[in-house]
Amino acid sequence: MSVFEDIKTGLLEAIEYEKGNIKAETTRIPNNLTVSAIKEGRRIAYDSNSKGFKHIDDLRKDLEV
Repeated sequence: MSVFEDIKTGLLEAIEYEKGNIKAETTRIPNNLTVSAIKEGRRIAYDSNSKGFKHIDDLRKDLEV
C-alpha cells in the first residue's frame, strides 16, 4: 500500500468515525505514518495554494469514492 493509499484510508476511516459508522475501538492506533499525515494535512490547510473542499461529497468525488 502506498503512502497516499494509507492517507486515503485514514481519511475515510475518520469520515466514517465522525458519521458514527465505526466505533473508536475498531480504529487503528496512530502510528508514525498517521502522525506524519496529520502534520502534512495541517501544513496543506494553511497553504493558500492548496486545493480545498467545502463539502465532503466534493472530497469523495476527488478521491473517487
